[in-house]
Amino acid sequence: MPTTARRSLQPLDLGRYQQERDLQMLQRLRYSSFLLLALAPFQLYADFFLYRDASPASFRYILLAIHVIGLLLSLLYLMPYPRKRMTGHRFGLSPSVVITAYSCLYLGGGILASLNSQSLTGNVDAYVVILFAVAVLLPYRPVPFLVIVAAGHALFLLLLAHVSRDPFALVSKQINTSAAALMSVVAVFTFDRLRFKNFRHRVMLEEKEEHLRRLFMINPLPLVLTSMDGERVILHNDKAKDWLGLYEEGREAPVSSLLYRDETDRLEIAAGLEQNGRIPNRMLPVTLPSGETRWVIVNYERMDYAGEACVLIGMTDISELKRLEDELTRHATTDELTGVLNRRQGMLLLQRELEESERTHRGFVLGFVDINGLKQVNDRYGHAEGDDLIATASGVMQQHLRPGEFLFRFGGDEFVMVLRGGLKEAGQRWDHMQYGLLEANRTAGKPYETRASCGLTRSLPGSKLSPEALIERADAEMYQNKKRLKAPSSDKVREG
Repeated sequence: MPTTARRSLQPLDLGRYQQERDLQMLQRLRYSSFLLLALAPFQLYADFFLYRDASPASFRYILLAIHVIGLLLSLLYLMPYPRKRMTGHRFGLSPSVVITAYSCLYLGGGILASLNSQSLTGNVDAYVVILFAVAVLLPYRPVPFLVIVAAGHALFLLLLAHVSRDPFALVSKQINTSAAALMSVVAVFTFDRLRFKNFRHRVMLEEKEEHLRRLFMINPLPLVLTSMDGERVILHNDKAKDWLGLYEEGREAPVSSLLYRDETDRLEIAAGLEQNGRIPNRMLPVTLPSGETRWVIVNYERMDYAGEACVLIGMTDISELKRLEDELTRHATTDELTGVLNRRQGMLLLQRELEESERTHRGFVLGFVDINGLKQVNDRYGHAEGDDLIATASGVMQQHLRPGEFLFRFGGDEFVMVLRGGLKEAGQRWDHMQYGLLEANRTAGKPYETRASCGLTRSLPGSKLSPEALIERADAEMYQNKKRLKAPSSDKVREG
């Protein structure tokens, strides 16, 4: 069991409990005063009309005096209330003095009313009713209540013996009222114990909430506590405020757009939280109010805070790790010289393309490209110029690709490209690429022509060709096209 749950309350907590109990008692006395004021017309009507012919006449006068005194005490209690409101320091008296005084007066009134009723009806039911009413309705301090009841009941028994004429009825009433007095004391002790347990539980919850707040404030990572619908921020730390721009000018709740990909994502997470209580390690791009996008690992956890179901969201910035990951992925999948896909990644994509073609029954065109005259450029102008030729040619081809198409370097001066459409359209597009190569050569003012040869072949669903076999077909077609070139100079270095 946590230390907080089993620790005893400190003196400060006990003082707070006693203060809250006294304030609650003062509030109940206020309600009782209003109740007596509301009953006053009926009581006076009974005194002057219903009991007009009651005998002995002293019964009516005593009852009238009790009712008038009760009315005056209620007015006296309520008069300073708007000014002193729940402080209890009425008439310069502390709450305990006010509570004790009014308790004694109410109990004394009940004793007199019961003894007065004894002279008319022969019963003391009013006394029993008052004992249980004050025990149940008013949050007395147990020990003072015990003292007040003990003293009042002793006085009641003495006066009851004085006014009772039947000794057997007297004994019965003394036993019954004593039992009622004892039960009222037990009830006050029991209710006070329950109130104290509730108070202690509330104090522990407040301490846990305060502990949570402190953890929020000192945590170096952004933490946000939101309502389940993400519309309201309940708690956040300074890091989250700086990051997400919470409560900055121009930014208002909700912040769900910052903490979830979209509404569908939020609903999915909410359902997962209802089922499992937590959803860990979701990677999410967060666009900050500054416009900067950061990659974060987000952990969502369902929790109750201040009696409300909430979502605790913790974020860890992994932008640098994501950058390094992307960098590693780029190095692993990209040809360093040209910036297009390397052979390994290209062959993987080609295999997937063949599988997708079988699944969707749609073919594609594969082109095998060989850059012409690379050896002559290397021999005459150096390998740096040869590398520039390869990079320029691959860049031109890459620019002419459409979405869903790709190009990769097969090796040396050889490239493979995957194109959509038929062979005729692919041939026309290759002519445009050839023109683009010549235009790039003219713009750069190179002392040689930038040309390439290409072989195109179509992959049809059901052909069951492997990537290697498909490339061999395109390579053979490229070789035939090279042989059919009428201008041998296209494969040679042109002097500038």
